[in-house]
Amino acid sequence: MTDEPRTFELRSCRDMMAKMERELERVRSAGSERGILTDHGINFAWTAWHMADWVWADMTGAQRHQVAVEAGADPNKFVLADFQPYVCSKSRALALCRIIATAAKHSECRFGADIDMDPDVSLGPTFFVAGVSTPQRRWVLKLDVDGDRVPATEVFEAALGYWTEFIYPRQIDRDG
Repeated sequence: MTDEPRTFELRSCRDMMAKMERELERVRSAGSERGILTDHGINFAWTAWHMADWVWADMTGAQRHQVAVEAGADPNKFVLADFQPYVCSKSRALALCRIIATAAKHSECRFGADIDMDPDVSLGPTFFVAGVSTPQRRWVLKLDVDGDRVPATEVFEAALGYWTEFIYPRQIDRDG
């Protein structure tokens, strides 16, 4: 961990994880604003995927060694480029976030060619609000993944859960 912020007030992977939590809350509360919902969904995916860089930077040599052993890799040759696919192999949700984040940044993504995934923004079910006579609808983010249609929030929650379970038991950046 560094004493100086890497970017604004983000100093560690735990700060970045708190940002993920805020992004998830923004997705949940975007309501009827389609563009805002889309922006927050992409921001969440970017943050979730970039967590790999932050976690890697905050791990000690001993922690990296242990993860390399868990991955079945040579600890002396295990680098960020090996860590990234390893965490994606452990979390399908994170792999989906990687696809969204990479495609949003580069307009395409070659990673995950074995995953049939199509993100979608569509209107959710009708609901009524007290005092309003017309039915209301909200935009929702969905992912069509290998033939299953799932709310993006479920995928995002799983990605956040993965990082939580990865960081805290290993005490990565425990002073952060």
